[in-house]
Amino acid sequence: VTEAERVLRKSGHLIELALLYRQLERHGEALALLRDLVIAPDTFHVPPHESTINNLKGTNASIEYLLYLDKKHQDLIFEHSKWILEFDPQGAFRIFTYRKDLSQKKILNYLKEKGTVDMQIQYLEFLIALRESGQEAFGACGDGGDDDEDAMFGGSDLAEVNLEDKLAILLLDELNGNGGGVSASASGSASGSASGSAGGSPEMSGLRHKRLQELLNSDALSISPEWMLSQLPEGQLIEERALILRRLGKHREAGALLKKWCPPSKLWEYCREERAAYGDLVDLVGDEKLGDALDEVVEILKDVTRERKQTSILKALTKQEALQVRSELISHQKQSVVVSPESVCRVCYKRIQNSVFILDRDGRLVHFVCHRRQQSKAAKAKATAAAAAAKA
Repeated sequence: VTEAERVLRKSGHLIELALLYRQLERHGEALALLRDLVIAPDTFHVPPHESTINNLKGTNASIEYLLYLDKKHQDLIFEHSKWILEFDPQGAFRIFTYRKDLSQKKILNYLKEKGTVDMQIQYLEFLIALRESGQEAFGACGDGGDDDEDAMFGGSDLAEVNLEDKLAILLLDELNGNGGGVSASASGSASGSASGSAGGSPEMSGLRHKRLQELLNSDALSISPEWMLSQLPEGQLIEERALILRRLGKHREAGALLKKWCPPSKLWEYCREERAAYGDLVDLVGDEKLGDALDEVVEILKDVTRERKQTSILKALTKQEALQVRSELISHQKQSVVVSPESVCRVCYKRIQNSVFILDRDGRLVHFVCHRRQQSKAAKAKATAAAAAAKA
Protein backbone atom coordinates (compact mmCIF):
# COMPACT_ATOMS: atom_id res chain seq x y z
CA VAL A 1 0.00 0.00 0.00
CA THR A 2 2.83 2.38 0.84
CA GLU A 3 4.32 1.88 -2.61
CA ALA A 4 0.92 2.49 -4.20
CA GLU A 5 0.58 5.74 -2.21
CA ARG A 6 4.01 6.90 -3.34
CA VAL A 7 3.27 6.14 -6.99
CA LEU A 8 -0.11 7.88 -6.91
CA ARG A 9 1.32 10.99 -5.22
CA LYS A 10 4.28 11.13 -7.58
CA SER A 11 2.02 10.90 -10.62
CA GLY A 12 -0.48 13.45 -9.28
CA HIS A 13 -3.36 10.98 -9.12
CA LEU A 14 -4.57 12.41 -5.80
CA ILE A 15 -8.24 11.60 -6.36
CA GLU A 16 -7.32 7.94 -6.84
CA LEU A 17 -5.25 8.20 -3.65
CA ALA A 18 -8.27 9.58 -1.75
CA LEU A 19 -10.37 6.70 -3.06
CA LEU A 20 -7.67 4.25 -1.93
CA TYR A 21 -7.70 5.78 1.56
CA ARG A 22 -11.49 5.47 1.60
CA GLN A 23 -11.32 1.83 0.59
CA LEU A 24 -8.81 1.21 3.40
CA GLU A 25 -11.09 3.15 5.83
CA ARG A 26 -8.33 5.70 6.41
CA HIS A 27 -11.01 8.39 6.34
CA GLY A 28 -9.02 11.08 8.13
CA GLU A 29 -6.28 11.00 5.50
CA ALA A 30 -8.82 10.88 2.65
CA LEU A 31 -10.72 13.91 3.98
CA ALA A 32 -7.50 15.83 4.64
CA LEU A 33 -6.43 15.19 1.04
CA LEU A 34 -9.79 16.39 -0.33
CA ARG A 35 -9.53 19.48 1.87
CA ASP A 36 -6.05 20.34 0.64
CA LEU A 37 -7.18 19.93 -2.96
CA VAL A 38 -9.68 22.76 -2.33
CA ILE A 39 -7.89 25.17 -0.02
CA ALA A 40 -4.20 24.51 -0.78
CA PRO A 41 -3.78 22.92 -4.24
CA ASP A 42 -0.40 24.67 -4.70
CA THR A 43 1.20 22.78 -1.81
CA PHE A 44 1.49 19.52 -3.75
CA HIS A 45 4.85 18.77 -5.37
CA VAL A 46 3.07 17.37 -8.41
CA PRO A 47 -0.04 19.21 -9.67
CA PRO A 48 -3.23 17.13 -9.25
CA HIS A 49 -4.01 15.04 -12.32
CA GLU A 50 -7.73 15.75 -11.80
CA SER A 51 -9.82 17.56 -9.21
CA THR A 52 -13.18 15.78 -9.33
CA ILE A 53 -14.40 12.65 -7.58
CA ASN A 54 -17.60 11.04 -8.87
CA ASN A 55 -18.09 14.19 -10.97
CA LEU A 56 -18.04 16.28 -7.77
CA LYS A 57 -15.50 19.03 -7.31
CA GLY A 58 -14.60 21.60 -4.69
CA THR A 59 -16.35 21.30 -1.33
CA ASN A 60 -19.02 19.03 -2.82
CA ALA A 61 -16.66 16.04 -2.84
CA SER A 62 -15.96 16.43 0.88
CA ILE A 63 -19.63 17.11 1.65
CA GLU A 64 -20.69 13.94 -0.16
CA TYR A 65 -17.98 11.99 1.69
CA LEU A 66 -19.17 13.29 5.08
CA LEU A 67 -22.83 12.67 4.30
CA TYR A 68 -22.30 8.94 3.95
CA LEU A 69 -19.50 8.43 6.49
CA ASP A 70 -20.32 5.89 9.20
CA LYS A 71 -21.81 7.43 12.35
CA LYS A 72 -18.91 6.18 14.48
CA HIS A 73 -16.75 8.85 12.81
CA GLN A 74 -18.71 11.84 14.16
CA ASP A 75 -15.50 13.53 15.32
CA LEU A 76 -14.24 13.55 11.72
CA ILE A 77 -17.58 14.95 10.53
CA PHE A 78 -17.38 17.92 12.89
CA GLU A 79 -13.63 18.39 12.33
CA HIS A 80 -13.95 18.68 8.55
CA SER A 81 -17.21 20.62 8.68
CA LYS A 82 -15.20 23.51 10.12
CA TRP A 83 -13.40 24.43 6.90
CA ILE A 84 -16.54 23.70 4.85
CA LEU A 85 -18.42 26.21 7.04
CA GLU A 86 -15.93 28.84 5.95
CA PHE A 87 -15.94 28.06 2.22
CA ASP A 88 -19.50 26.76 1.72
CA PRO A 89 -21.87 27.49 4.67
CA GLN A 90 -24.92 26.05 2.92
CA GLY A 91 -23.01 22.87 2.13
CA ALA A 92 -22.16 22.46 5.81
CA PHE A 93 -25.80 23.15 6.66
CA ARG A 94 -26.75 20.30 4.31
CA ILE A 95 -24.53 17.95 6.32
CA PHE A 96 -26.13 18.95 9.63
CA THR A 97 -29.71 18.65 8.37
CA TYR A 98 -29.25 15.46 6.34
CA ARG A 99 -27.40 13.37 8.93
CA LYS A 100 -30.05 12.15 11.32
CA ASP A 101 -27.56 10.43 13.62
CA LEU A 102 -25.92 13.67 14.77
CA SER A 103 -26.87 15.20 18.11
CA GLN A 104 -28.90 18.37 17.63
CA LYS A 105 -27.46 19.76 20.85
CA LYS A 106 -23.94 19.12 19.59
CA ILE A 107 -24.70 20.75 16.24
CA LEU A 108 -26.12 23.88 17.90
CA ASN A 109 -23.11 24.17 20.18
CA TYR A 110 -20.80 23.61 17.21
CA LEU A 111 -22.51 26.37 15.22
CA LYS A 112 -22.30 28.61 18.26
CA GLU A 113 -18.52 28.10 18.48
CA LYS A 114 -17.54 27.78 14.81
CA GLY A 115 -20.40 29.23 12.80
CA THR A 116 -22.31 32.49 12.62
CA VAL A 117 -25.51 33.80 14.13
CA ASP A 118 -27.13 33.36 10.71
CA MET A 119 -26.27 29.65 10.72
CA GLN A 120 -27.65 29.21 14.25
CA ILE A 121 -30.87 30.99 13.28
CA GLN A 122 -31.19 28.91 10.12
CA TYR A 123 -30.70 25.65 12.02
CA LEU A 124 -33.21 26.61 14.73
CA GLU A 125 -35.73 27.50 12.01
CA PHE A 126 -35.12 24.06 10.50
CA LEU A 127 -35.73 22.33 13.85
CA ILE A 128 -38.91 24.34 14.47
CA ALA A 129 -40.23 23.51 10.99
CA LEU A 130 -39.37 19.84 11.56
CA ARG A 131 -41.31 19.80 14.82
CA GLU A 132 -44.30 21.66 13.38
CA SER A 133 -44.49 19.22 10.47
CA GLY A 134 -45.01 16.41 12.98
CA GLN A 135 -41.81 14.57 12.07
CA GLU A 136 -39.91 12.83 14.84
CA ALA A 137 -37.00 14.92 16.08
CA PHE A 138 -33.75 13.18 15.28
CA GLY A 139 -30.42 13.36 17.00
CA ALA A 140 -31.89 14.53 20.32
CA CYS A 141 -30.10 11.75 22.17
CA GLY A 142 -26.86 11.68 20.24
CA ASP A 143 -23.55 10.80 21.81
CA GLY A 144 -22.59 14.38 22.55
CA GLY A 145 -22.83 13.90 26.28
CA ASP A 146 -20.00 16.12 27.53
CA ASP A 147 -20.94 18.85 29.98
CA ASP A 148 -19.52 21.58 27.76
CA GLU A 149 -21.57 20.26 24.84
CA ASP A 150 -24.76 20.46 26.89
CA ALA A 151 -24.03 23.92 28.30
CA MET A 152 -26.33 25.72 25.90
CA PHE A 153 -29.29 23.71 27.13
CA GLY A 154 -28.31 23.23 30.75
CA GLY A 155 -27.69 19.51 30.21
CA SER A 156 -31.36 18.82 29.40
CA ASP A 157 -32.68 16.89 26.41
CA LEU A 158 -33.33 18.99 23.32
CA ALA A 159 -36.97 17.87 23.24
CA GLU A 160 -37.53 19.83 26.45
CA VAL A 161 -35.97 23.02 25.09
CA ASN A 162 -38.18 25.86 23.86
CA LEU A 163 -36.65 26.40 20.43
CA GLU A 164 -38.69 29.57 19.87
CA ASP A 165 -37.08 31.11 22.96
CA LYS A 166 -33.59 30.36 21.64
CA LEU A 167 -34.51 31.76 18.24
CA ALA A 168 -35.98 34.95 19.72
CA ILE A 169 -32.82 35.52 21.77
CA LEU A 170 -30.59 35.08 18.72
CA LEU A 171 -32.76 37.46 16.68
CA LEU A 172 -32.55 40.03 19.45
CA ASP A 173 -28.78 39.57 19.52
CA GLU A 174 -28.48 40.14 15.80
CA LEU A 175 -30.86 43.10 15.65
CA ASN A 176 -29.23 44.71 18.67
CA GLY A 177 -25.74 44.03 17.31
CA ASN A 178 -24.51 43.40 20.85
CA GLY A 179 -22.22 40.48 20.01
CA GLY A 180 -24.08 37.80 21.95
CA GLY A 181 -24.67 39.55 25.25
CA VAL A 182 -28.34 38.70 25.28
CA SER A 183 -27.84 34.99 24.70
CA ALA A 184 -25.12 34.84 27.34
CA SER A 185 -27.26 36.41 30.05
CA ALA A 186 -30.40 34.49 29.07
CA SER A 187 -28.85 31.05 29.05
CA GLY A 188 -26.89 31.60 32.23
CA SER A 189 -23.56 31.14 30.46
CA ALA A 190 -20.90 33.80 30.17
CA SER A 191 -18.91 32.00 27.49
CA GLY A 192 -19.27 31.19 23.83
CA SER A 193 -20.90 34.32 22.43
CA ALA A 194 -21.79 34.10 18.76
CA SER A 195 -20.36 36.37 16.17
CA GLY A 196 -22.74 38.42 14.14
CA SER A 197 -24.32 41.82 14.04
CA ALA A 198 -27.45 43.60 13.05
CA GLY A 199 -25.77 44.51 9.80
CA GLY A 200 -26.19 42.85 6.46
CA SER A 201 -28.58 43.60 3.66
CA PRO A 202 -31.76 45.60 4.36
CA GLU A 203 -33.76 42.65 3.02
CA MET A 204 -32.21 40.28 5.56
CA SER A 205 -32.70 42.79 8.37
CA GLY A 206 -36.34 43.15 7.37
CA LEU A 207 -36.80 39.37 7.43
CA ARG A 208 -35.25 39.19 10.89
CA HIS A 209 -37.58 41.93 12.16
CA LYS A 210 -40.59 40.16 10.67
CA ARG A 211 -39.63 36.78 12.17
CA LEU A 212 -39.07 38.28 15.62
CA GLN A 213 -42.44 40.02 15.44
CA GLU A 214 -44.09 36.71 14.48
CA LEU A 215 -42.53 35.08 17.54
CA LEU A 216 -43.66 37.92 19.79
CA ASN A 217 -47.20 37.51 18.45
CA SER A 218 -47.22 33.74 19.02
CA ASP A 219 -48.02 31.75 22.15
CA ALA A 220 -44.88 29.62 21.77
CA LEU A 221 -42.55 31.99 23.66
CA SER A 222 -42.00 31.35 27.35
CA ILE A 223 -39.37 34.04 27.97
CA SER A 224 -40.38 36.71 30.47
CA PRO A 225 -41.69 39.73 28.50
CA GLU A 226 -40.21 42.02 31.17
CA TRP A 227 -36.76 40.52 30.56
CA MET A 228 -37.07 40.91 26.79
CA LEU A 229 -38.16 44.51 27.26
CA SER A 230 -35.05 45.20 29.33
CA GLN A 231 -32.83 43.98 26.45
CA LEU A 232 -34.16 46.43 23.87
CA PRO A 233 -32.11 49.59 23.27
CA GLU A 234 -33.87 52.90 23.81
CA GLY A 235 -35.31 54.44 20.67
CA GLN A 236 -34.78 51.28 18.59
CA LEU A 237 -36.88 48.23 17.67
CA ILE A 238 -40.04 50.25 18.32
CA GLU A 239 -42.50 47.74 16.85
CA GLU A 240 -40.89 44.90 18.80
CA ARG A 241 -41.12 46.96 22.00
CA ALA A 242 -44.80 47.65 21.27
CA LEU A 243 -45.46 43.93 20.75
CA ILE A 244 -43.83 43.08 24.09
CA LEU A 245 -45.91 45.77 25.83
CA ARG A 246 -48.92 44.23 24.12
CA ARG A 247 -48.05 40.83 25.63
CA LEU A 248 -47.94 42.56 29.02
CA GLY A 249 -51.36 44.11 28.43
CA LYS A 250 -49.94 47.65 28.44
CA HIS A 251 -51.88 48.75 25.38
CA ARG A 252 -51.76 52.47 26.11
CA GLU A 253 -47.95 52.47 26.36
CA ALA A 254 -47.69 50.40 23.18
CA GLY A 255 -50.05 52.74 21.35
CA ALA A 256 -48.14 55.81 22.54
CA LEU A 257 -44.90 54.33 21.16
CA LEU A 258 -46.46 53.61 17.78
CA LYS A 259 -47.98 57.08 17.63
CA LYS A 260 -44.65 58.76 18.39
CA TRP A 261 -42.31 56.73 16.18
CA CYS A 262 -44.34 54.99 13.48
CA PRO A 263 -46.66 56.01 10.63
CA PRO A 264 -50.32 56.59 11.67
CA SER A 265 -51.33 53.39 9.90
CA LYS A 266 -49.46 51.32 12.53
CA LEU A 267 -51.54 52.79 15.38
CA TRP A 268 -54.79 52.29 13.48
CA GLU A 269 -53.79 48.70 12.73
CA TYR A 270 -53.07 48.15 16.43
CA CYS A 271 -56.51 49.57 17.32
CA ARG A 272 -58.16 47.24 14.83
CA GLU A 273 -56.40 44.18 16.28
CA GLU A 274 -56.97 45.14 19.93
CA ARG A 275 -60.60 46.17 19.96
CA ALA A 276 -60.99 45.05 23.57
CA ALA A 277 -58.50 47.77 24.53
CA TYR A 278 -60.05 50.42 22.32
CA GLY A 279 -60.98 52.51 25.37
CA ASP A 280 -57.28 52.84 26.24
CA LEU A 281 -56.35 53.77 22.68
CA VAL A 282 -59.18 55.96 21.42
CA ASP A 283 -57.81 59.23 22.80
CA LEU A 284 -54.41 58.49 21.21
CA VAL A 285 -55.93 58.53 17.75
CA GLY A 286 -58.34 61.35 18.48
CA ASP A 287 -56.10 64.14 17.23
CA GLU A 288 -54.96 62.31 14.10
CA LYS A 289 -56.15 63.61 10.75
CA LEU A 290 -58.68 61.26 9.26
CA GLY A 291 -57.05 61.58 5.85
CA ASP A 292 -53.78 60.17 7.24
CA ALA A 293 -55.55 57.00 8.31
CA LEU A 294 -58.16 56.74 5.56
CA ASP A 295 -56.90 53.35 4.40
CA GLU A 296 -57.07 51.95 7.92
CA VAL A 297 -60.58 53.37 8.45
CA VAL A 298 -61.71 51.69 5.23
CA GLU A 299 -60.20 48.38 6.41
CA ILE A 300 -61.93 48.71 9.79
CA LEU A 301 -65.28 49.38 8.10
CA LYS A 302 -64.73 46.38 5.84
CA ASP A 303 -63.99 44.21 8.89
CA VAL A 304 -67.13 45.43 10.67
CA THR A 305 -69.25 44.82 7.57
CA ARG A 306 -67.75 41.36 7.14
CA GLU A 307 -68.41 40.46 10.78
CA ARG A 308 -72.01 41.71 10.60
CA LYS A 309 -72.58 39.69 7.45
CA GLN A 310 -71.13 36.56 9.06
CA THR A 311 -73.28 37.11 12.16
CA SER A 312 -76.38 37.54 10.00
CA ILE A 313 -75.63 34.32 8.10
CA LEU A 314 -75.01 32.44 11.35
CA LYS A 315 -78.26 33.76 12.80
CA ALA A 316 -80.21 32.66 9.70
CA LEU A 317 -78.62 29.19 9.80
CA THR A 318 -79.41 28.83 13.51
CA LYS A 319 -83.02 29.84 12.90
CA GLN A 320 -83.30 27.36 10.02
CA GLU A 321 -81.84 24.60 12.17
CA ALA A 322 -84.29 25.38 14.98
CA LEU A 323 -87.22 25.21 12.55
CA GLN A 324 -85.96 21.88 11.22
CA VAL A 325 -85.64 20.41 14.71
CA ARG A 326 -89.11 21.66 15.63
CA SER A 327 -90.54 20.09 12.46
CA GLU A 328 -88.90 16.75 13.30
CA LEU A 329 -90.24 16.95 16.87
CA ILE A 330 -93.79 17.56 15.64
CA SER A 331 -93.41 14.68 13.18
CA HIS A 332 -92.34 12.32 15.96
CA GLN A 333 -95.10 13.56 18.27
CA LYS A 334 -97.71 12.72 15.61
CA GLN A 335 -96.65 9.09 15.55
CA SER A 336 -99.07 6.65 17.19
CA VAL A 337 -99.21 2.91 17.78
CA VAL A 338 -102.08 0.58 18.57
CA VAL A 339 -101.49 -1.82 21.48
CA SER A 340 -104.00 -4.64 21.60
CA PRO A 341 -104.27 -7.51 24.08
CA GLU A 342 -102.52 -9.70 21.48
CA SER A 343 -99.50 -7.36 21.03
CA VAL A 344 -96.25 -9.10 22.04
CA CYS A 345 -92.60 -8.06 22.48
CA ARG A 346 -90.49 -9.07 19.49
CA VAL A 347 -87.61 -10.06 21.81
CA CYS A 348 -89.22 -12.14 24.56
CA TYR A 349 -92.57 -12.74 22.81
CA LYS A 350 -94.49 -11.92 25.96
CA ARG A 351 -97.52 -9.69 25.88
CA ILE A 352 -96.97 -5.96 26.18
CA GLN A 353 -100.09 -5.24 28.25
CA ASN A 354 -99.35 -2.29 30.57
CA SER A 355 -95.53 -2.57 30.46
CA VAL A 356 -93.24 0.25 29.32
CA PHE A 357 -92.35 -0.31 25.67
CA ILE A 358 -90.59 1.29 22.71
CA LEU A 359 -90.80 0.99 18.95
CA ASP A 360 -87.76 -0.47 17.23
CA ARG A 361 -86.49 0.69 13.84
CA ASP A 362 -88.91 -1.64 12.08
CA GLY A 363 -91.88 -0.21 13.98
CA ARG A 364 -92.30 -3.32 16.15
CA LEU A 365 -93.04 -3.28 19.88
CA VAL A 366 -90.26 -4.12 22.36
CA HIS A 367 -90.33 -4.10 26.15
CA PHE A 368 -88.08 -1.30 27.42
CA VAL A 369 -86.33 -3.77 29.75
CA CYS A 370 -85.68 -6.15 26.84
CA HIS A 371 -84.33 -3.27 24.76
CA ARG A 372 -81.86 -2.27 27.51
CA ARG A 373 -80.79 -5.89 27.95
CA GLN A 374 -80.06 -6.15 24.22
CA GLN A 375 -77.99 -2.96 24.28
CA SER A 376 -75.93 -4.24 27.22
CA LYS A 377 -75.20 -7.55 25.46
CA ALA A 378 -74.17 -5.75 22.27
CA ALA A 379 -71.78 -3.48 24.19
CA LYS A 380 -70.12 -6.45 25.95
CA ALA A 381 -69.71 -8.31 22.66
CA LYS A 382 -68.08 -5.26 21.08
CA ALA A 383 -65.65 -4.88 23.99
CA THR A 384 -64.72 -8.58 23.82
CA ALA A 385 -64.07 -8.36 20.09
CA ALA A 386 -61.88 -5.27 20.56
CA ALA A 387 -59.85 -7.02 23.27
CA ALA A 388 -59.35 -10.07 21.07
CA ALA A 389 -58.23 -7.89 18.18
CA ALA A 390 -55.74 -6.10 20.44
CA LYS A 391 -54.22 -9.40 21.60
CA ALA A 392 -53.92 -10.60 18.02
